[in-house]
Amino acid sequence: MLRGMPRFFTVEEANALLPELRETLTQLRETVDRLQQVEAEVSALRWKARGNGHNIPDEPFERRRVLREAAHRHIRRVQELGCELKDPRTGLVDFPSRRESQNIYLCWKLDEAEVSFWHPTDVGFAGRQPL
Repeated sequence: MLRGMPRFFTVEEANALLPELRETLTQLRETVDRLQQVEAEVSALRWKARGNGHNIPDEPFERRRVLREAAHRHIRRVQELGCELKDPRTGLVDFPSRRESQNIYLCWKLDEAEVSFWHPTDVGFAGRQPL
């Protein structure tokens, strides 16, 4: 494969990555959930400080930084595997592939047992079709 060229997956190759993807995407989902909680806490603290002139403690900002870094690590791992992360909340991943000489995506979500769908590259999730 040439540098900068996408890797094209077979269904078997995509399915072989699912154990690692499940672990990574589960960790990413948990990280995103915790990050949203911290973001809400930071927002509330900023609102409160604006009203009473108090300083905001550094601790929530540090937790936010650590969680953001963790989320970026998980996203990078998915990308390193050659996949395209479409939605971290649902664990939606596309695998570049070929079908009848056309570029397509094999489409998989975290709650699915295996890769069972595909869609054209210009259509997205709404155009999923069974393999």
